This record gives sequence, C-alpha cells and structure tokens, in this order.
Amino acid sequence: MFSAQEYDATVAFLHNNRPCLTTADLNLPLPSPDQDWAAESAQTWASLHPRANQTPTTRRLRPLLRSSFNITRDPTEKLKDERHLLLVIMTLTRMVWSCTEIQSSAISDLVVGGVNEGQAEVLMVINKFYQCPVSFAKTRTEPEVACMVHRLYLIHLANLYGAGNLMPLLYPYVRTGPYSESARAGLESWAKADAARARCVAHHCAQMLALARIYANNSPWEPFVIFHAGVVLSCIAELLPHTSSAACPTGFVRLDALGGDESQHSQISTWIRDGGHVNVGLYGVPSLCCSRGRRQVLDQTTELLKRRRVWCIARNFTRVVLSLRNSVTAEQEPSSPGGP
Repeated sequence: MFSAQEYDATVAFLHNNRPCLTTADLNLPLPSPDQDWAAESAQTWASLHPRANQTPTTRRLRPLLRSSFNITRDPTEKLKDERHLLLVIMTLTRMVWSCTEIQSSAISDLVVGGVNEGQAEVLMVINKFYQCPVSFAKTRTEPEVACMVHRLYLIHLANLYGAGNLMPLLYPYVRTGPYSESARAGLESWAKADAARARCVAHHCAQMLALARIYANNSPWEPFVIFHAGVVLSCIAELLPHTSSAACPTGFVRLDALGGDESQHSQISTWIRDGGHVNVGLYGVPSLCCSRGRRQVLDQTTELLKRRRVWCIARNFTRVVLSLRNSVTAEQEPSSPGGP
C-alpha cells in the first residue's frame, strides 16, 4: 500500500496530475524499519528484537502526521527511520500540492479563508524536517545519505508548489503556443506581488541543483528535480531586478551553499527578506540576475541532465531546456544591420 502511495504522490506533484489515493486511505501501520528488512537470517532478525515472542509494532501514519504539527518538538527526534521520514514528508508535500490545486481553481474564491493559512502551516511543518546535508553526510552511510537527499528534494519541491500559482503557470510558460505569453505575464505579476517569495523560490532551486551536483545517485527522481529547479531558477533570474553594471553591488550571496556556515545562512536570509543591491550567484553562475546568468543556469541544468544517462526522460528534458536556452539567446542577440 505504501509503495502505491509513494508512486501516486510522486506522479501527482512531478507530473502535475491529480492523485488517485487520498490521505484518508493511508491509516495503516508504517513499514518495518530498514534494519528488519535487511536482516539476512531469522537469527539476525531475532537479535534485533531480543524479547521472546514479541512482535515488533510500528507507528501509524495518520497519528504521526498529527504529531508533526506540534511546533514545540523537533520532528526528527523520535522519527529516525529514513523511510518513515520520506513517507511523512511525501504525504505532507501531497497536501501542499492539493492546496495549490484549490488555489489555482477558477472557483477558489468559494473557499473562504483557510486554504492559504493551512498550506502555510503545512509548509512550516515540512521545513522543520530540514537537516544540513554536509553535517548529515559526515556520520551516515551512503544509502542513508541517498534517502536524506530524497527527503531534501521533497522539502524544496514543497516550497515551490507552495509559492502561490508559480507551478501552474510554469508549464504553459515552457510550452510554445498561445498560452505562453499569458503565462509569462502571469509570472511577472506573481513576482511583483511578493518579491521575497520569488527570492525564496530562487534559493530552493539553487539548493536542489547543488544537491544534484554534489550528491548524485542516479535515482529516477533526479531528472525531474533538476529540470524543475533549473527552469524555475532561470525564470526567476528574469523576474528579479537585474544587476546593473554601472553600480557596484554591496556584497555577494551564494544561493547554493549547502554547509552550515552561519554567516552564509545569515546573508541568504537577509537577501530573501530584504533584497537589496547585492550580487547573487551560485556554482557556475557568478551573477544570477542578468541575461547571461539566466543562460548559465540553463547550461548547468543541461549538463546535470546529460549525466543522467540511465533515464531516457532526462534526454527529453534536455531538449526542452536547450530550446529555452536558445530562445533566451535569441532574445539577447541584436538585430543585424540589414534587418528591419
């Protein structure tokens, strides 16, 4: 059942399709811990449960989700199994996607209050599960790090889907056709309505690209994550105020820093909150908020996708990203002397 839920939830927020299962269908015990499944013999399994005739019990998903909303408690303190963490965050992310679907509906005005506040509360809970990947990787095994990276991808994606109508506008924007220009105008309005939210989205996208670059594990998730992170970040680079070459920035903020450096964290938080005339960049992109930075983001996205040779979907995503990259280049090229 939980494998079906994982697949269903993944399809929902990666393909922008309505899920088939509801959270009401999932009031089941969580799977046994990974160490039980990895036991190579009955004796090994029994050594994990030394009390005779004792059948190990696991927590149920729904009460665990409710307990996660206790704002005074760190949700990772008593929830150590990475698979259980993934199921909880995946379900919460599904809830964020459902709220976004309601908000983008033509009849969303019939829902009086509640949706925005509820989504913000769910996002607050999801963000409580964040852990510094650099510190985590120093004391964990490779499979544990892979699960942790999957968990962080979910956290960052949840924040993208919780950023108003960003994601519903993204897909028409990427496709060429009559709706592309209206989607572009909608994204411009979205960025102007809340500039701090747009800066926060840029940070989450840069973090996902850094995770894909440093902690690559060739999972089927990665092409989807890389594509969404790169395309959204290139879009944000166009929507944020562009860096002026005439004025000297007052500082530098690196959005994809994964470490626990307090000064970097403070710089990023201050920029997200206040903006300001600072130079914003990431790996391979010295200055994000300019036309060249936008192209460099798409170049980096293409390179990361090309490394995922196992998954054919990565090649399809690469073609889309290159098409976007070429359109950005065409927009910046001056007209020829003999042209109109």
